Amino acid sequence: YTVETAPNGRAALRLIDTRPPSGAAFDLVILDMCMEPGFDGLDTYREIVQRRPGQRCILMSGFDDRPRVQQAQRLGAGRFLAKPYTIEELGNAIRNGLSTPR
Repeated sequence: YTVETAPNGRAALRLIDTRPPSGAAFDLVILDMCMEPGFDGLDTYREIVQRRPGQRCILMSGFDDRPRVQQAQRLGAGRFLAKPYTIEELGNAIRNGLSTPR
């Protein structure tokens, strides 16, 4: 896989905005639910799908924030991984995320 990283949600949006405007910006986005104060994974994913409807996404967090995770999943985000997770769990989530129709 080719991977690009962003230090927070707003930087991720700027990275997405550098991609051609049609279709998904990336094959798969992996978002931590807890990022910068006041702009978490749900806020980021909400902005992503406004720009790129159908963008595939995996969510992860070390905290149990089920209501916000469920809101992101209703917007189209895929699997949620609770930290700590194994490399096998991450690999399975990526494989499943990439095979999910947009």
